[in-house]
Amino acid sequence: MTPLLTHDDRHSPAVVKLRKFLEAELTALRRRNDKHRTETDTAGIRGEIARIKAILALCEEPRTVKTPED
Repeated sequence: MTPLLTHDDRHSPAVVKLRKFLEAELTALRRRNDKHRTETDTAGIRGEIARIKAILALCEEPRTVKTPED
C-alpha cells in the first residue's frame, strides 16, 4: 500500500507542527484517562486517543518489508 504522505510531506514544517500538537493532545488525553471517570467518559477518551494515534501513524516513515529475494 502506498503511504498517504511522502517523505517530504512528513518532514514539512506544517506536518512537524501538527505532529507536535497531536502529541501534546495525546499526552493530555492520557492524563485525563488516568483519572476516575465513568465508563462512558473513559470510552470516549480512549476513542479520541485511538484517533490521534491513527493520525500520528500517517506521519511515521513506512516500514520496509524484506522479501525472500532480499
